[in-house]
Amino acid sequence: MTEMIERVAAAIYVKRNGAGAKPFRAQPLSHRHAYFADARAAIEAMREPGMNMISAGEDALEEYTESDWDSGPDGESHNTYTYMRSGHMRAAFTAMIDAALGEEQ
Repeated sequence: MTEMIERVAAAIYVKRNGAGAKPFRAQPLSHRHAYFADARAAIEAMREPGMNMISAGEDALEEYTESDWDSGPDGESHNTYTYMRSGHMRAAFTAMIDAALGEEQ
């Protein structure tokens, strides 16, 4: 079980039962399994990004293109499409998920 599956399962649980419901982790494991399956299905459905997600991810990475041209730890010149820091991927991933949810940031 990954952390993300647990987070998504807990979010599904709260959305269905309300914020005042018994905490997700306090539920019996047998009850949580259905939420884990739903979470896995939701994450798997996002495996293949839509065009709006791809565009949002590309747009998020564009702002790093010039500023990180020489950011390689080995002293070599790298552009952001061959060398990226975790912050760059986080920005792209967040933008892609926002696009999937229909949210503009």
